[in-house]
Amino acid sequence: MAKILIYTLVFPPDQVSTAYVLANLVRGLRDLGHDLKVLTTTPHYQPPNKDKNVQLLEPYLGSWVFRSDFEGTSCYHIKVPATKGGIFQRLQTSILFHWYSLRFSRREEMKSDVIIAFTPPPIIGFVASKIASRYEACSIFNVGDLVSELFKAENKWIKKILGKIIQFIETAGFRRCDAIVSVTPSSVEYIRSQTRDSQIIKVIPDSVDTNLYYQSPRNNDYSRQQGWEEKFVVSYVGNYGRAQDFSPLPRVVSVCSDLNAKFICVGGGLKYDKLLKAARELDNPQWEVWGYQPIETTAMINASSDLCLIMLDAKVSKGSFPSKLYTIMASGRPVLYYGPCETDIGRLICENDLGWTVETGDIDGFIRAVREAYNNPERREQMGRNGLKLVEEQYSSQIVARKYHELIEKILATK
Repeated sequence: MAKILIYTLVFPPDQVSTAYVLANLVRGLRDLGHDLKVLTTTPHYQPPNKDKNVQLLEPYLGSWVFRSDFEGTSCYHIKVPATKGGIFQRLQTSILFHWYSLRFSRREEMKSDVIIAFTPPPIIGFVASKIASRYEACSIFNVGDLVSELFKAENKWIKKILGKIIQFIETAGFRRCDAIVSVTPSSVEYIRSQTRDSQIIKVIPDSVDTNLYYQSPRNNDYSRQQGWEEKFVVSYVGNYGRAQDFSPLPRVVSVCSDLNAKFICVGGGLKYDKLLKAARELDNPQWEVWGYQPIETTAMINASSDLCLIMLDAKVSKGSFPSKLYTIMASGRPVLYYGPCETDIGRLICENDLGWTVETGDIDGFIRAVREAYNNPERREQMGRNGLKLVEEQYSSQIVARKYHELIEKILATK
């Protein structure tokens, strides 16, 4: 089996969805017999609570590299600023991470057969190929988001220029890596246009930890603790970032105030303050906005929900696929997706009857969907069962790890 280096900006103990997805992949590849290690950063997106029992980081090389143990897998953490911050702080974090990664990767413990790099940031594929070249290793570039497309969709000219620069960086990574993984089918055509004919491009979706997210009774200890037993709970669990559009929520909550409903938003990010302000100005007890919660709590919020929201901004829909859909499906709950419907996520929901889709700007349609879900518990249950079946067939961590295993074997055989 192969020696594999997972190269990523976030990994546990950071508490963010990408970290959990990659933790699942590490477990799956390790179970298949591979020898894994992780090169990542110190926690900075959502560091764990100090009183929580998590993997400890110990100084490893001066003050700039720390080491931790993730269930028997060695993790090396490049020190970066302890908060996510805005665009300039993210740029600083990216530069620090990649500069020190290139230096640290010269060490013997970094020697690998395969380097798998995960966006963001977009330059990570190029840096991974440089690390791989030192050991005559193979490199795989996982493109979760087309970051260049996200910036090019902005209206401000400076961000459009930045999008062009990022596209150049992305393309350099595409062309240097031995294989590229896209999490959605629609990105393949664009990626192919930027790569060499000899490169392997494979669609492998993100996975979900079915040991954490699973169908459990709607009325449970957590829902009783929150007083939600008799409520119709509509939840959003995820990031409050530039990729989300929460603009319909104030009107939806107001118009649906005749329902015995509770709207819960849980997460953190750039739009947290704005969303919290909107909820306070509405002053409706049916709507609450919470900050980040531990992953175990978010799993229970999904389980305690009757309808789970995905709110995707139309400007970023072309280059983004929210992985929270998989956790909703694994929880056996229906989804209400608000965003462009002619997208990978919109088509997946419609084709498999996983929930309701509402086009961007159709707030009346959003309200109708909430009311339809409220009045049709049998329909909600069927949609939840459809999602569970699809997870079992395509999106469990074991199935996704097997797809990576097959790709690794293929590129090593042709190296």
